[in-house]
Parts: sequence; structure tokens; C-alpha cells
Amino acid sequence: MTLSSDVYSDRLRVNADYLDAHIQEVDIDIYRDGAWMDVFQGGSEAGWNCKWAEVTYDAGNVSQVRFRYNYRVGGYYYWAVPRF
Repeated sequence: MTLSSDVYSDRLRVNADYLDAHIQEVDIDIYRDGAWMDVFQGGSEAGWNCKWAEVTYDAGNVSQVRFRYNYRVGGYYYWAVPRF
């Protein structure tokens, strides 16, 4: 996700459909102050399923967010909605 202008932020809220997707690992990065920064990497976050969770980091000017995930089992759909 690329923002139309930078946002000064120290946290990212994430809403993800996780529970039935059989995700092995999720990685969330932000583009802050001109460089990519890893803000979350983990798996088995079933407690996040379809509700807002917060990822915190050192404050800075954020212009982009990206996420990646690895399936343990294929044939499922996965989504994540980030918000500042």
C-alpha cells in the first residue's frame, strides 16, 4: 500500500483473516524515513483473526506498507487491511 502523502506514525493497526488460511508466517514491513523496516514477523497469530491488532515501532514518516505470507496449506484466500 502506498500512501498519497507520508504519515508520521508509531503504530499500524492490522485486521487479517487468518484462522482458516493455514498461514505459516506473516511479515509486515513499513517504508519509514526512506528505508524499509521490518515491524512484524511471526506465525500462529490466530488471535488476530478478523479483529484489529496493533503493531508498534519507533515513530517516523511512513509512506508505504507491505505484507507477505507463507501458506502451510494451499487453496485458501488471505487478506490483511492495514490502518494508521
